[in-house]
Amino acid sequence: VKRYSSGMYVRLAFAVAAHLEPEILVVDEVLAVGDAEFQKKCLGKMQDISRDQGRTILFVSHNMAAISKLCNKGILLNNGTITEKASVDKVIDLYISTCFKSEFYVVGNSTTEKEIYFEKIFLSRDKYITSNSFSLSDNIHCIFEINGNKPVKDSTLSFIVRDKNLNPIFSEHYKISACKSKLIATIPNGLLLPGRYYLQSMLHVPNVRFLDNNEEYISFSIEETGSKNSTYTVDLGFVNIPVQWEEN
Repeated sequence: VKRYSSGMYVRLAFAVAAHLEPEILVVDEVLAVGDAEFQKKCLGKMQDISRDQGRTILFVSHNMAAISKLCNKGILLNNGTITEKASVDKVIDLYISTCFKSEFYVVGNSTTEKEIYFEKIFLSRDKYITSNSFSLSDNIHCIFEINGNKPVKDSTLSFIVRDKNLNPIFSEHYKISACKSKLIATIPNGLLLPGRYYLQSMLHVPNVRFLDNNEEYISFSIEETGSKNSTYTVDLGFVNIPVQWEEN
């Protein structure tokens, strides 16, 4: 192991620990290293240990998708103190809601020295009244008020819509023609299924540099109002695709 990298050390340590058959296996951010195949093997081995062999795994991670897939109970730590101990879905929701503001607007710093920056970001049903709660029949208007000190060549506004576990669902990009403007991006109604979502937005020169980055994601929800999916109790995903049916 003389010339092992830090990632190879972690992989070796996990392999040794997993095959010693301990009663309690403590796994701390092991999925942060290694390629996709190694991560897949890790998850598979941990599922075998916990579900098939009935042993306990204490899984420490910031990867919400992995936590949701592997765990059934969760503990939320804040400055070394347990703030919540409940079902894993409840703990994940609490963790994400405390990390990202639930307000539906962000006011930028008007005295900033950034070339271009966000002055305000909010969501709306009708382009005027702010809201972070929508029905399936509502268009979602994402409104970005931008200001700046000077124009930047190839500057672009991008936003990413993320699911409740912060996995990206889709993104959109718009090239900015002026450093002071108000841009409205409309997500058409019926596209997103009921659930909790997060909007991340950034100003950047693609593949070169960031100009401004809204790190406090804006949360919003799509409420169930009696759609065709309302009779189902299982997770049906996030996007409502207009599938065309034929019967011959």
